[in-house]
Amino acid sequence: MKKKISKILAVLLSVFVLFSSMPITALAALTEGSKYSYTEKYLDAYYSTGTWQTADGHTHNNSGQVALRNLKSTGEPLYCIQIYEGCTGADAMAVNIESTNLWDRELTQIAKNGITRVSIYGYDGSSVSTYGYHWSDAQLATQVLLWEFEMGKRGQFGYT
Repeated sequence: MKKKISKILAVLLSVFVLFSSMPITALAALTEGSKYSYTEKYLDAYYSTGTWQTADGHTHNNSGQVALRNLKSTGEPLYCIQIYEGCTGADAMAVNIESTNLWDRELTQIAKNGITRVSIYGYDGSSVSTYGYHWSDAQLATQVLLWEFEMGKRGQFGYT
């Protein structure tokens, strides 16, 4: 009887430890197809991509002011993947990136791998992952990395 209780307690404790160490953002996953409200904070920073070409041959040239976007409900960061697609309004629909034309036709495999890694290791809204930097700096760095992979500027030197 004691062994049975010990095993049950061990399982319950393991589940508790597993869930208590999970970041909150993992528990607040977006539902594909649902609309979410977000806030925008424009930085005193501007970008210019110059002329660049996607894997499917489209040529782009874009510039603008950098904005950080966060979910209104949780404060989690939202990231722009396509630097040449502007946002309008304060609502966005959650989409599986792998079902978009961008993922399917425009990105190289190196860009897909890079975007996936940045999505995993980039700033997720928790103060623990800023490595001593202000949250807005960590969020901006994550955004810039995503854009660099999307434009083919990162990964051109053998990164896979």
